[in-house]
Amino acid sequence: MSEDLLGENLRRRWLLRIRRSFGVPDLLNDDRAKTVIVERLLVKHPMNIVPIGDDKVIAGKLVEALIDDYSAEAMDSSILADNETTWFDDQASLDSAFVRAFSDHSARLTNGTIGAVEAMRESFISTVKRSIEEFPFEDDHGGYFGPHKDWAR
Repeated sequence: MSEDLLGENLRRRWLLRIRRSFGVPDLLNDDRAKTVIVERLLVKHPMNIVPIGDDKVIAGKLVEALIDDYSAEAMDSSILADNETTWFDDQASLDSAFVRAFSDHSARLTNGTIGAVEAMRESFISTVKRSIEEFPFEDDHGGYFGPHKDWAR
């Protein structure tokens, strides 16, 4: 299998994992699923100080950047880490995702907006990590399952 196909397969698997982490049904198309994830993040971390619509653009770019980074294996340390203090290997990716969220919006940065996006980023990562901790394995058909009760963690 070519590297492009392997990369695309990994991206599809990550997108499915992320969708399910946020409780987005498989029946929704990918664009709608990303919109739902953005809306859920904005409910928890509103950006009331940016013009209407810009909050969705910024959050959407953050979600896309994080999906790209998970798919590119740039977030592996955050998956395997015991806590947030051991995510250092992924720091370049985290910083990059943050910057990509604000591309074309640098003139509107405020402490409140920056704080909201940082909180969204951490919420996104924590949501995905919790899903993986609960159901770390995937069967041949894409179904998730958890560790057997006798397996050591």
